Amino acid sequence: NNLLFKGLKEDKDESEESLEAAIESWLQSYIGLESDFDPVRVHRIGRPKQGITRDVVVGFQHYRQKDEIWKKRGTLKGKNSPIMMDQHFALETTQDRRVLSLYQVALRANNVKSFLKVNSLVVNGKEYRNNPRDLQELDTKFATELGSFSYKENGEVIGFYGRFNEFSNHYQ
Repeated sequence: NNLLFKGLKEDKDESEESLEAAIESWLQSYIGLESDFDPVRVHRIGRPKQGITRDVVVGFQHYRQKDEIWKKRGTLKGKNSPIMMDQHFALETTQDRRVLSLYQVALRANNVKSFLKVNSLVVNGKEYRNNPRDLQELDTKFATELGSFSYKENGEVIGFYGRFNEFSNHYQ
């Protein structure tokens, strides 16, 4: 039940309350939040580093409120907001999405419609997950589309799966 906010300027003296007020103000201004904003917790991720703005995680007690805000994200288009909103996932899910998003980029570059759904990639109505069997199936079914992303190693053509399987193993 969390949302992630990226790009909210960090104040040296900010408190959880001031951070919550800043998020609430942004939600009212940019997505037209009308209901009461009642998060369980609002906090930044990680330790402060000079020159780096940390993301903000907002936890909601009720899924309904999180979902109401998430569904209104389309109203951000064209508003040139300094803050981006995304769903906050568990580490394992985030790692899966990183790998699957590489496939999504390759497929979309070749006009194959696809979208990420939590920890799976949906292509032509079928869900693929970040596991060797599904990634191999993606390689086989979409060899032509993914072929432009293959490369040679020691004179042998290594397909998309071989290249990015190393990537996915890096995050496991």
